[in-house]
Amino acid sequence: MFDLSLFSKFKEVVSDTFGESFFVFDLLKTNSDLKRYPRLAKLDTLLTEWTSQFCIPNFEEDQINVCSPHESFFACILKPINPPLGTAYLVVVSKKGSIYNYKWADTHFEGSVTSSTLKGLLHEASYSLSGGKEPNLNLFLKLKPLISEGDISYSEEPNEKLLSADDLNFLNSLKGYQNFNKHTKASINRMRDIGNRFHKNNYPYLYRALVNEIFYHELEDSFDTSCSPKEEVLLSKDLSLEAKKYFKALVSGVKSWTFDRSLADKYRYPEDAGGLYGGSIFLIWVKPSKEDIVIDVKPTIDYIQKNSPPSRLKGTIRYWALNTEVLADPQSATIIGVKRVLRGNYCDYMIYLKS
Repeated sequence: MFDLSLFSKFKEVVSDTFGESFFVFDLLKTNSDLKRYPRLAKLDTLLTEWTSQFCIPNFEEDQINVCSPHESFFACILKPINPPLGTAYLVVVSKKGSIYNYKWADTHFEGSVTSSTLKGLLHEASYSLSGGKEPNLNLFLKLKPLISEGDISYSEEPNEKLLSADDLNFLNSLKGYQNFNKHTKASINRMRDIGNRFHKNNYPYLYRALVNEIFYHELEDSFDTSCSPKEEVLLSKDLSLEAKKYFKALVSGVKSWTFDRSLADKYRYPEDAGGLYGGSIFLIWVKPSKEDIVIDVKPTIDYIQKNSPPSRLKGTIRYWALNTEVLADPQSATIIGVKRVLRGNYCDYMIYLKS
């Protein structure tokens, strides 16, 4: 049965580990609630399967799952907002006897964890089909580096003028979808250290495109009137408190920006198997300060190409970022204006900010 008490206990355990402001939980009472999340809506069948049965892996019988009805369970959407990943996860937590289980999924990955305690669901590695333990099947183990200081030490090679081989390997490690480790405090400190060794340009504008259904719907809910084909100029005061909260979370931290507006524009409507999803949110950062620029990529890549031996440029090391990319963190982002206009089925939002 749907168990609000289990939901409250789970939230408490998560908050004890990650802090009260790391996640937002949206309780799902029916499958139709998934429609609020365009990317996750296609997980409707998976949600039905998960909420109809409780499965425990049985590795002594050829990896067959032992399934039976739940004693109690709840389903929710889990949204990391500090630091923000722009990703929502479908989570179903269930209990049968003295055994707890949770399953999670997003549009690319899924996993399942079983434990004898509710707290253990956050800290224990799951078992893969081969029977070995696989930490990445536990969403909370994947996210845990984001709340830890990490190892801030690294080796230096004094023969390198500005970048060591270890620095190059670190820069290359920043690339990758859902690479949570690049958001750790240790990684951010190292990015700043590298970025401060190189020249930083003055930019009149930096651009960033967001495809984030959570923030998009918060923007939509801020206004009494619907988006129309006629462009409107709005004010920051018109945004709801929830929309402002998500804006602050999504903009804070080291993110990829670009001085090439046309390039950023290409990321406004990424495609997936179902076509276009979500709405377009385009950030325009006016006169960013050099103090907010963490790494100006072009001077860094120019140096790598000029000073690294050919052997070191093999593979993807030289392509850890685009030449037009700027890794930046607006320390005190403030919205100075918003424009919106209806294009097709979705609203285009252009948010101007200063820091």
